Amino acid sequence: MLTETLVGLALGLLGALFIGTSDAIARVTAQRVALPLLILCVFGLSTPFIGAWLYATDGLPRWDLYLWSIAALSGLLNVIALGFLYTALARGPVSLASPAAASFTVMLVFFNILAGEPYGPIQVISILLVFVGVAMLARGERTGDGTADAAGDKTGGADRRRPEWSDPAYLRVTLLFALLTALSVSLRFFLAQEATEGLGAFETLFLTRAIALAAAAVGVAGLVAARGRAALRAPIAGAESLVSGRVVMTLVLAQAALEAAALGAFLAGGALGDRIAVTIGFSAFAAISPIVAWLWLGDPLTRRRVIWIFIVVAGAALSALPPP
Repeated sequence: MLTETLVGLALGLLGALFIGTSDAIARVTAQRVALPLLILCVFGLSTPFIGAWLYATDGLPRWDLYLWSIAALSGLLNVIALGFLYTALARGPVSLASPAAASFTVMLVFFNILAGEPYGPIQVISILLVFVGVAMLARGERTGDGTADAAGDKTGGADRRRPEWSDPAYLRVTLLFALLTALSVSLRFFLAQEATEGLGAFETLFLTRAIALAAAAVGVAGLVAARGRAALRAPIAGAESLVSGRVVMTLVLAQAALEAAALGAFLAGGALGDRIAVTIGFSAFAAISPIVAWLWLGDPLTRRRVIWIFIVVAGAALSALPPP
């Protein structure tokens, strides 16, 4: 039992490292690549391999109109969620966007409670921890002269490179996109849970990602038809260009590969170890993304933000525990 727990926790943390790094890369790529193309690359790299593996082992999922329909809706919500997430990350700071997006864990708990699932004090505490932590992350920092500063650099002062991060109104928009991400992801998983009961976990995973891939392909085709191929390289309005165009696609491929590796680590953790442990370990991505963005991109990360980020991570981890 201990071995399974350790394996699950280790693979969950590995998956968190992969997806956290992938999200930090998205901080750059979402500014330089149109969102439909970015999402197409993310799903396009892994979905064919998942489908091939499924076909070689168990065959394609059995046909059921209701289950396929909710799996399709889950896949569409996955695309919507990534659109919101990449927009929030591109706006920044990651130290707000990533932890706020991680609140999907407690939103999912809340939806399950509304659906009649049992709950206890742990679930209530997890919800409170996450939302209090996210609210505090959206508040301004205090500078040396006692004035409010909404972001803060590595030493605690105002961020000079991105002055808009000192604007509470700007941060509230970033927070809105991150919370919309969390809402979309939680609804996506809620529907996927329903489909999984009838189709199986791996089958549902393939269907949702296949629908997401198709939706992203339609989005890319529509964008090209409406605005030409140049629109695929259009950055988000007002976003800075952090890297040259020659390395953007390399970063996109790295982002997609890390996302696929994170999914593989999570699935392996559930199969080889303890599912609760792998979920708890995976919740650490909310802290890894800001750390990677701080080390690589110089995004602001004050001590106060670190404290609240880890409070959000603790709440997300608690939400994985079963009710009494």
